[in-house]
Amino acid sequence: MKNAESVSILILAGGIGRRFGMYKPLIKLGNKPLILWVLDSLFRCRDYLDVSNIIISLKFKWQKDLINKILPERIRRHIKFIFDSLKVQSALVGIISASDILSDSEFFFVCGADQPLINCELVEYLVKKICETNSDGVVPKWNNGYIEPLTALYRTQSFLSIATSEIQKNVFSLHKIISKLEISYISIENELSGFINSFLNINDKNDLICAKELLKSTNHK
Repeated sequence: MKNAESVSILILAGGIGRRFGMYKPLIKLGNKPLILWVLDSLFRCRDYLDVSNIIISLKFKWQKDLINKILPERIRRHIKFIFDSLKVQSALVGIISASDILSDSEFFFVCGADQPLINCELVEYLVKKICETNSDGVVPKWNNGYIEPLTALYRTQSFLSIATSEIQKNVFSLHKIISKLEISYISIENELSGFINSFLNINDKNDLICAKELLKSTNHK
């Protein structure tokens, strides 16, 4: 893999966590909040990828204030916060609102603040695959056909061009954007089995229990 290709990392953290009754990125897993698990892992990418930006996408200023309170200085000084530019409930808005910063990088990786077991080596692998295939994006796919477009890597210029055009038509479907791109799908069970825990989103208390059990059986720190 060539180190020349720069990668931005975009973490979506704009939800308010109604099912948990509190702001989800701050929910504790073991000894630290979910978003800190994500950041600690993804920061390791900076050791072997040209990570241009690490961005946290939010809806409200109070979310930034809460996250800043729990971020250690070693991480805080590298983070860029952005806020939704449109009042539409869509992950696509969280992405397109970061377009000015994302444009600095050839690729961007997107994931959620509620994916505490994300593995930085997954990002490295996806960068390798997008360079090999020369595609507009690499999207993990389960054998049942379900795709993971919010744990994926995209070619920035291609994605933003299509997304901007669709939003101008009031189309806010991420799947619609993907359908207009040249996407390489890779099987999670077959090709990404070593990263399978990365796709665990903490949506309810059962997911949190599952994550705790997985932590006991892995080397996550």
